[in-house]
Amino acid sequence: MVTVRAGTPLAELEQLLAQSGQCLPFEPPHFGPGASVGGMVATGLSGPARASVGAVRDYVLGVNLVNGRGEELVFGGQVMKNVAGYDVSRLVTGTLGTLGLITEVSLKVLPVPPVRRRCASRPRSRKRSSA
Repeated sequence: MVTVRAGTPLAELEQLLAQSGQCLPFEPPHFGPGASVGGMVATGLSGPARASVGAVRDYVLGVNLVNGRGEELVFGGQVMKNVAGYDVSRLVTGTLGTLGLITEVSLKVLPVPPVRRRCASRPRSRKRSSA
């Protein structure tokens, strides 16, 4: 589990997690160098691993946000099973800031798999016979 400010660059978080053998399993996309953790949660963007490991909302454990009245609201926590009623921390994911300005996010992280394989197809060379 990691708790970071919303303005933390996504590349910086992933680098920090990699140093400790952890990762964000949903592989968030980076649309430029300014990609941030808050932007990732606000847009709800997940990468190609979403089909197998889940979306970003499945890894949001808690959020701190500021609503339209300027009040700081805290939802969720730092453990998986802490919800009684509405799970607002997951609801905030993908709302593009309409429910409030995200200031801090707690995310579930997983260990880096021992081997990451990438699918790459190489064209087979065809031997032509001279007949």
